[in-house]
Amino acid sequence: MALGAPAGMTGKRVFRSTAARVSGWAWLVFAAVNMVDLAMRGRDSAALIAAAVLLLGCGIAYVIGLRPCVVADETGVRVHNPLRDIVVPWSALEKIAAPGSLRITYTGSDGERHEARSWVLQTSPRERAKAERRAARSPEDDIARYVMNRTPADFAAEQLTELAEAHRRTSKASTGAAQAGAAPTGAADTGGSGGQSGAGAADTGRTGGTGAAGSGSGDESAGRVNWWPPAVVALVGPTLLLIGVVLAVTLR
Repeated sequence: MALGAPAGMTGKRVFRSTAARVSGWAWLVFAAVNMVDLAMRGRDSAALIAAAVLLLGCGIAYVIGLRPCVVADETGVRVHNPLRDIVVPWSALEKIAAPGSLRITYTGSDGERHEARSWVLQTSPRERAKAERRAARSPEDDIARYVMNRTPADFAAEQLTELAEAHRRTSKASTGAAQAGAAPTGAADTGGSGGQSGAGAADTGRTGGTGAAGSGSGDESAGRVNWWPPAVVALVGPTLLLIGVVLAVTLR
């Protein structure tokens, strides 16, 4: 387990939409079967257009169905949306909520507060109302009613919040232990000569300043947003291919 990871977390937790994933794989299988058929029997321009459409559909299936997810591990939370990734270290995370979709509030590299919305784990008003009706029909049991009133986005938000709280407790315990271990060393330095004592105090001040700078600056300690090139290529490539094939067939 990495230092500073949430207590009891030895791997990673992945939150994704099962329906979207099944639909994505179903399209890939459908496209593969049809591509084989086109390769065996297609000999005209219509077959080329159909192949380009199938490839574009595969790109959409990957970007929308297979790729989006939310991953939590020892380093923090990563929100994989169709074209971009939002990477939020535990130290930069501020709040997780799921009013309609999973939303993560974090501190960016500019020191400002930002909000990331997940493509997956979205709850429509109809789904929310359905969950409330289930809770109303549940037995006279607070636990059962609480579970029935939860949506997948609510469950994910609660689990991620628990992991964030565990990380904060672990970080505080590690900081306290480090300070307790440093106290005897500082006392021993004080017992030396005045010059050595002054040097020790200066070293301590530099160390503290370095720690503060490390925790408050740099990309590793702040949330950031990155484009995911393979996802862009998966959409742009087949789109350009389809346009080229259509133009070639039309102008021929």
